[in-house]
Amino acid sequence: MESIGRIAEAEYASMGRRMRLLILCDYIKKEKLSVIGTQQEMTSEIGAVPIFEFLRRKRKEGIRLGCLSGTVVIIPLDTEEKILGMLEKKKCEGKLIPIGDTGYGRLQVKGKQTHVVSAVTELFEQGEINALVGTKSLLGEGWDAPCINSLILATYVGSFMLSNQMRGRTIRTDRNDPGKTGNIWHLACIFPQKEGKKKDADFSGDYETLARRFDTFLGVSWESPVIESGIGRLGIPEFNTREEMEKINEKMLARASDREGLRRRWADAMKEIRGEMEVQQTEDIRDSGAAAGYLFVHALGLEILSMILAVLSFMGRVFLQAGSLSSSGLSIVLWAVTLLASAGIARYGVRLFQFSTPERRMRRIGQAVADALAELGELEDPEHCRVEVESADGILISVWLKGGTMRDKTVFAACMEEIWGIIDNPRYLLMRKSAGRRGKEFYAAPEIFGKQKERAYTFERQIRRAMGSFQVVYTRTPEGRKTLLRARTRSFVNKNQSVLKGRKVAKGKYE
Repeated sequence: MESIGRIAEAEYASMGRRMRLLILCDYIKKEKLSVIGTQQEMTSEIGAVPIFEFLRRKRKEGIRLGCLSGTVVIIPLDTEEKILGMLEKKKCEGKLIPIGDTGYGRLQVKGKQTHVVSAVTELFEQGEINALVGTKSLLGEGWDAPCINSLILATYVGSFMLSNQMRGRTIRTDRNDPGKTGNIWHLACIFPQKEGKKKDADFSGDYETLARRFDTFLGVSWESPVIESGIGRLGIPEFNTREEMEKINEKMLARASDREGLRRRWADAMKEIRGEMEVQQTEDIRDSGAAAGYLFVHALGLEILSMILAVLSFMGRVFLQAGSLSSSGLSIVLWAVTLLASAGIARYGVRLFQFSTPERRMRRIGQAVADALAELGELEDPEHCRVEVESADGILISVWLKGGTMRDKTVFAACMEEIWGIIDNPRYLLMRKSAGRRGKEFYAAPEIFGKQKERAYTFERQIRRAMGSFQVVYTRTPEGRKTLLRARTRSFVNKNQSVLKGRKVAKGKYE
């Protein structure tokens, strides 16, 4: 709550009357209405009503508050004539009931909620309200107010889709303000120290959620003129004490006040992008991991190599026994061996070529994922999508979807990240099973395919077409659980993930 107050005051000091601050939270906390305008002590509950009252009690001159949710609407009393006039045009009856001597009133309306939202939004755009507190369920998606230039996310939501929709309130362009910039504030509560230690801050909980959010959000880096994802782009130094954390907070507030600097950084980053912008999902190897070596296990190639060695071993045994065979018998045996080797080459030769390098293997898996997404209708523009792969020195392999919409690229990147990510607790596993043996190669089936059995089988069919004898395994059965435990210990993606760090990077068409 203190952070919300500091941010609101800092943004007003920077923007003045031009500030259009939106604060989104998860709950209304309607039961706290009785506290507004009293001297009753506030409890630390995050909700629309408590946040409104917390900011009101600060009595910061120039900040005009509003609260907009499904059941509670609070606006300044001096806007009564305007708001009732707007509602009358929409054929709604309304009245503004004063809340003590706070200068604010609770709006009660007989009519559609959409008309109420529209009227309050108009007050917000006009500047009659410049700090609006609301709930994510009402204002987090589908609500349009391009004037917003500052957003505080006082919410526990960690999913990419919902977080991105909420951020979308701020990043839209405003035709009335072509030079608009927007600040998006993410809050995190950090414990002063880990349990049993006098030093080292505890980053579990909020900060971990925050870092996950930033893995998917693209923004300008403070380290270099690059547009990329990941919390590292903010350049937050390591900290272990409250004093060090406060210095970082002050640094963030100072950055936020430099709107012209923010605009300039974006302009510089865009200059680095030549041609049509593409977003790539990359996996970077940390220096420590690269020094220790990075191994891409080619399981299918090893299997084929094993088969060839077995044939050669058999042929060697035949020649060793040749002395005890007649000429005709040896001829028959050699012909049989030749036919066996020819059949193996015919069956596996093409596949050996297809998977002879990690890049080719990555391309085929990527294409199978893209085909499965297209078949299930998850790609908005499948006709113009194609899988691209590139390799840096044969060590770092990148795969991305070229063409299509931004949603297509994001969905594809998320699927590939899940496949090559750590196997934790997926609903379905992808497993390659050799004849008469247990599974030798495991991957997590992306969540988008694991929602339903039919979708998982569609994914399996495309993978089998591209990669051979793979099958999906449902992990919510006793047998599936055993397979999952085996996958966690034996999968090479789990071993390699410790040296990888994923991020998205915006690049130009010709880069």
